[in-house]
Amino acid sequence: MEKSDLKKITTQQKTLLTIGVIAIASIACHIFILQPSYAEIKTMKIAIDEKHNEIQLKLTQSMTTAMLLEDIKNVEGKIDKLNGMYVAQNRELELITYLEGLAAENGITQNININQAEINNQYFSRISLQVKASGQYFDVLRYLKDMEKSKYQINILKIDLQNSGDSATLNYVAEAYVLKSQ
Repeated sequence: MEKSDLKKITTQQKTLLTIGVIAIASIACHIFILQPSYAEIKTMKIAIDEKHNEIQLKLTQSMTTAMLLEDIKNVEGKIDKLNGMYVAQNRELELITYLEGLAAENGITQNININQAEINNQYFSRISLQVKASGQYFDVLRYLKDMEKSKYQINILKIDLQNSGDSATLNYVAEAYVLKSQ
């Protein structure tokens, strides 16, 4: 094409030619630059999603582990308290001594009969207590209140309180549990 031929091209043709060149340049840019970039971005997104899921899983596992460790610490304290509620095997005398001390603190006298009854349980056995306590009425009541605060789990099965004037007699049948050593 000669220079004179270019002058013969109309404005409309120049516009169409410009649009065509721009379209071809856009298509070439899309094919050679953007398309590979899209594929690379897609590959990176998949890798990021995989890492995100992996981190999320590790975070969940570490949170679960931390929660389990916290639960174990909470339970350990409760186990010690629970173990303290039961009489240790071969230490039944401690319960009797405790009850005698409680009676002395409250200024009453008591007689304790103890029977050990086996239960079909590999962890516990039961002690049956028959107690007769006597003293001043309010001292006997204070003895009962103090026994409720006991560190030992003492279940009162039957109770009879009789008073005459200022004095009272308390008869009760109770049971406590002995934690067998494993």
